[in-house]
Amino acid sequence: MIIIAKAADVLIQPRVLKVARKVQEMGYDCKVVGIGSKNQYLKNKGMKNIVNVNVQSSNPFMKVAVFRRLVKLVKFIRALCNRKVDKYLVHDNLSLIIVCIIKFLYRDVQIIYMGDELEIDRGFHWIKKYFIQILMRYGARKCSYMFQADFNRKVAFEKFAKRSDIQLLRNVPECVFSFSPINIKKEFSLPEDCLIFVYTGLIGEHRGIETTLDALCMLSNHVPCCYLLIGWGEDRYLRHIGDLINKKEATFSNFKGCMKGPMSMCELLDWMHSSDIGLSLIENFSISYYLCTPSKVYEYMMAGIPFVASDFPENRCLVEDTQAGVLANPESANDIYLTLKKMTSDKINMKQIGKRGRTAALDRYNWEKESEILDKILQ
Repeated sequence: MIIIAKAADVLIQPRVLKVARKVQEMGYDCKVVGIGSKNQYLKNKGMKNIVNVNVQSSNPFMKVAVFRRLVKLVKFIRALCNRKVDKYLVHDNLSLIIVCIIKFLYRDVQIIYMGDELEIDRGFHWIKKYFIQILMRYGARKCSYMFQADFNRKVAFEKFAKRSDIQLLRNVPECVFSFSPINIKKEFSLPEDCLIFVYTGLIGEHRGIETTLDALCMLSNHVPCCYLLIGWGEDRYLRHIGDLINKKEATFSNFKGCMKGPMSMCELLDWMHSSDIGLSLIENFSISYYLCTPSKVYEYMMAGIPFVASDFPENRCLVEDTQAGVLANPESANDIYLTLKKMTSDKINMKQIGKRGRTAALDRYNWEKESEILDKILQ
């Protein structure tokens, strides 16, 4: 049996679910274990044997965050412990350490680390960062195989873990050969000449959302613009962005901001395909952010729309290889504005950029191609 683990709500973790589908297709008995969010953003559709532990109780102690988290952790550990397991595919540092302890007890289990973040540096407080680095070095010695989702992250992690055998497994989408168009303009009462700029994923700090908002308001002086945010986030930040959008709409008559909650990947790609430009202007908040190409960029390519991404090393390599998008300084609203203005001034070229991304996604930046490496190590 194989257990796939991530200490997060796995129902909104495309990489975890893609790995699970791959393992199930190969005929293995498989269980996915995660820690559910309080909002339970998505329901489990199509995937079997998913345990997303949560705490739903009228017990007053469960209203205290520390007790609630402790109970979730205990449930998570219990769900991971199973003497019938021979392989653990873990996606984060907490799962890795727990599984290392299980390996110490059971000894005959194999650990495969499926890193989709560079856990050694994600903007943590220095004390937490130091503690995590110690644990990650220990965990790296216990893994039979280790993966990273980006080439530059792989190089950084090899140096950190003192291992030369870390492999690349990009967080790319599964192939989609047709789309169901969404009439976004009708849904949000937008004018026909409005350009739709979509952002997907975590709606939170350090994702460049506010800087991009300022840039789009500047662009709306030339062409009607809609900033479409699709994803999830903390209630406090979502309210903040909602208030900010309202203020911008009151000032810029040609600007419209719209927000939608998380959705399944199939539905999400339909919304992307029906948009004009995909945005991924995350900030240089940590090494993990700086050395990555976010999965949303590959999803924009699969959806056939051009992207604008942060001018970071991994993104530069992708743009050089595919010519499927352009880069901008994520900390400068003016640079983002000028980049978007240049891109949108030539609609024919904009469509050609999107087509190049779609071709590259179907040819090589897709999960069917990328996950072939799992066939070798799991068999």
